[in-house]
Amino acid sequence: MESLPFFIFFSTLLIPSLHFLSFAADIITSDLPVKDGQTIISVSQSFELGFFSPGTSNYRYVGIWYKKSPGTVVWVANRNKPLTDKSGVLTIDSRGNLVLLDQTKNTIWSSNVSSIIAGPEAQLLDSGNLVVRDNGSSRNTESYRWQSFDQPFDTLLPGMKLGWDLRSGQERYLTSWRSINDPSPGDITYRLDIRGLPQLFIVVGSVEKVRSGPWNGVFFGGTPKVHNSVFEPILVRNEDEIYYTYRLVNNSVSSILTLNQSGAVERLVMYGQKSEWATIYSVPVDTCENYRQCGDNAICRVRKSPICECLQGYRSIPEEELDIQNFYGSRKCETRLTLDCRSGEGFLKLPGVKLPDLLEFRLVESMNLKECQAECFKNCSCSAFANSNISGGGSGCLMWFGNLIDIREQSGSTIGQDIHIRVPASELGACYFSHLLKGNLGIEDYSHQNHFLSGYFLESARSSKRKKMLKTALVASMSTLLGIFVSGLILCICWRKIKKKGTKELSSYLPAKNNIASKYTVLLERRASELIDAGLEDSSEKSQLLRCIQVGLLCVQKLPEDRPVMATVVFMLANEEAALPQPQQPGFFIERGSIIDSKPRNEESCSTNEATITILEAR
Repeated sequence: MESLPFFIFFSTLLIPSLHFLSFAADIITSDLPVKDGQTIISVSQSFELGFFSPGTSNYRYVGIWYKKSPGTVVWVANRNKPLTDKSGVLTIDSRGNLVLLDQTKNTIWSSNVSSIIAGPEAQLLDSGNLVVRDNGSSRNTESYRWQSFDQPFDTLLPGMKLGWDLRSGQERYLTSWRSINDPSPGDITYRLDIRGLPQLFIVVGSVEKVRSGPWNGVFFGGTPKVHNSVFEPILVRNEDEIYYTYRLVNNSVSSILTLNQSGAVERLVMYGQKSEWATIYSVPVDTCENYRQCGDNAICRVRKSPICECLQGYRSIPEEELDIQNFYGSRKCETRLTLDCRSGEGFLKLPGVKLPDLLEFRLVESMNLKECQAECFKNCSCSAFANSNISGGGSGCLMWFGNLIDIREQSGSTIGQDIHIRVPASELGACYFSHLLKGNLGIEDYSHQNHFLSGYFLESARSSKRKKMLKTALVASMSTLLGIFVSGLILCICWRKIKKKGTKELSSYLPAKNNIASKYTVLLERRASELIDAGLEDSSEKSQLLRCIQVGLLCVQKLPEDRPVMATVVFMLANEEAALPQPQQPGFFIERGSIIDSKPRNEESCSTNEATITILEAR
C-alpha cells in the first residue's frame, strides 16, 4: 500500500495552518491559558499543543503534534465541535476542568473531571500525554485526574493503551479522521478483541475487515516482520486491564502507529533529527488480509490463483462449486470427517500461517503441545490445536472447535505460526504418498517420515504371527532406496491389517542397519513371497500381504502418470477381488551416484497445502 506519499501530503497540508507564538512553559492554569496563536511545549521539546486548521479547512481545533513535524497531529480535543474563528481560549475552570471557550465564553469542549480539584493544572508531558492534576500532588500516574491518553485519536503513541479497562468498562481504540480536512470521527476503528487471546481488528462501521492473528506471547500473529531495533510490542493482561502498547527501544528514533481514513494501519518511524516519517509497514498487506476472504475451512494463498482453496481434509460444498472460478470469491468447505472418532484420523501440521479466528475455542495455558494434542484428539469436534505462546520453545494450548475461519499463508514479509489440523486418516496417507511420489527426498527424510508413522497406524499386533510378518516385511535400513518401498508397505499393512488394541512403537520393528538391496531384487523378480516369514501358515494372510507389496510397488513407479492416486490405493486395498496391474520400474532407481546425495536443497511440504505430517499417539 502506497501510504507514505499520502502521509507526507497530509502533513504538508497541515503545516501552513500552524502559525503560533511558542512559549517554553508546558503548563496550563486559569492564570496561564493558551490562546489561538500561542502554544505550550513539553520539557524535552518533543510535543507541542496549540490551535490549528487541517488541510484547506478554516475551522479551528486544539491539538497536539510533534514539535519537529508540525503536520503530525496525534490528538485533537474538540474534534466533534470546531471553532469557527480564532477567538478560542484553552484554560482551567473553577472545578478543575480543562475547557475550550469561544469568544462568548461558551464551553466548546471540556475534560469533564468528575470531582473538584483544589489547585488544578494541565501539563503536556514528553510522552505527548496531556494530563490534569492537582499542582500540589505527586507527579506519578495515580495523580492524574484526566489524561488525553484515555481518549485516543487516530494515533497510538509509545505508552498509550489500546484495549480495555475492566474496572470501568472503558475501551480505548483508534478512530480515523472523517476526511483529510475533517478530524471528526470517521467510521473506521482499530480495536483490541479480548475474547480468549487478544487480537487486533480493523473495523468499518460494525463490520470486521482485517484481523491480526492472536497474541502469541511475543507479537500478534500474522503481523509484518519488523526489526526489534525500533520498538518492543507489549501486551498487558491482568484482572484490571487488558491492553496493547509498545515502547521505543532507541530513544533517538520516534515511532507511531496510525490509522488513516482509507482504513490502513501504518507503522511510521522518524530517525534522529529528521522531520519526515518513513513507513515500516502498512496493514492490510494484500487481498488475503481481508477478513474471511476465503470463507470457512479454507486457506488464502496470495501467490496462487485462485487464491482460495479448502484445507487438507476438507472439500468444497457442492452448491458453492460454481463460485470457484471467482478469483476473489469466498469458498465454503466442509470436513470429510464423520466426527465420530471411529473412522481413524490424525493431525497435519500447517506451518507458517495466521491462526484462525477465535470463534469457538478453548485456551489452557498450563498444557504443552503434546498434552494439547491428546486433549484435542479426545474431543471429536476439536478441529485444530496450536501453542498459545511461542516464547521459550512454545507452551500453552489453544484448541479450535467447529469451522476454521480466516486462515492465510504468511508471505515473506509477515510472521506466521504452526497449527495442527484434524484430518481423516486417508488424508494423512494421501499427504504421505504424495511426498514419496515426488521423488525429491533423500533417504534420511524417509526414515523421519516413518518415525512419524509409529504409534498411530501401528498400535497392536494381533498375534505373534502378525509381529513376525511385520518384522520380516520391515527388515530394512532407511539408508537404502528400498526404504521408499517399505514406507508404502508400512502404510498399506498398518492401514489394512492391524487393529487398534494398544500402542506399539514401530521403531522397535526397524533394525538400525540392514542392507536389503537383494530383497528388492527379489521383489522385482516377482518372488515377493520369499520375504514372508515361513512361520505364517495362513495362506490368506500371505495373499493379503503380497497384495500390499504389489500396491506399494505401484505407488513408487517411475512415471507419475503410472502411479495410482490415493482413492485408487484405498479401492485396491479394500477390494481384494480387483485385479492389480503389474508394477513398472520404481521411480527411485535413478542413474546417478550416491543415494544420500539425492536430497534437494529446498524440500517441499507433502500436501497441497504444504503441510507436514503430525501423527497422534493412540488412545
